[in-house]
Amino acid sequence: QASAAFPLVDCERVRSLATVCVCPTQAAMDVRLDSEPAGAYGIWYLALVLCIPGLIVLGTWVWGVVHLLRKGGADLAMRLWGGLRDPKMSGLFYFFCASILAAAVGSFPSLIYMFKIAEELPKESVNVICGLVLAFLVLSIGWMPAAVAYIEAPRPCLKVATPVLLVLVGLLAFAWAGALAFYVPADVVAAESQGLRSAAIVGTTVLASHCLVMDGFVWSYFFFKE
Repeated sequence: QASAAFPLVDCERVRSLATVCVCPTQAAMDVRLDSEPAGAYGIWYLALVLCIPGLIVLGTWVWGVVHLLRKGGADLAMRLWGGLRDPKMSGLFYFFCASILAAAVGSFPSLIYMFKIAEELPKESVNVICGLVLAFLVLSIGWMPAAVAYIEAPRPCLKVATPVLLVLVGLLAFAWAGALAFYVPADVVAAESQGLRSAAIVGTTVLASHCLVMDGFVWSYFFFKE
């Protein structure tokens, strides 16, 4: 009767989404996506997402440091650290650097896991996971140009927009981790190493925590405090 009254409603999909909301742990086992494996589409989509925006992100970091070094030497470039470079903040500075290292290392099992499952995932899962990674990387492109622009000419709009940007990047990384945990069909999960899957989810969560907490709040506070 419900299907007759609401012919456009996919009752099975509604049930699956409700399971995700109510019991996400069970959802990883219960949710089934109907489309065929993505095959080469999954590999190419993931490779393009990582290579093009990813290389642009790295390029902005190199450009920002080189630009500031050429314009004002090491002293100007060190302003990217904000108040974290204060000797009194040495403990927090080293913790921040350790967090950067942990985030970088944590991203590797995530990338390996995504490439291993990309061909077997349904296109819907590929689109969701790669879409989140793409959004994460595209927003990340804006950080270094915004920081350099603020160093050269402080503007109130950048003081607001940059922390918001970094918080959004962190939230997208958490969504990426959530998609790896709960948007991969159970048969694909069962076919791969559970250790690698766990490392991928934990590693992406570490990356997300750094982006949200250390970049979005700690770095932003000390950078704009000066």
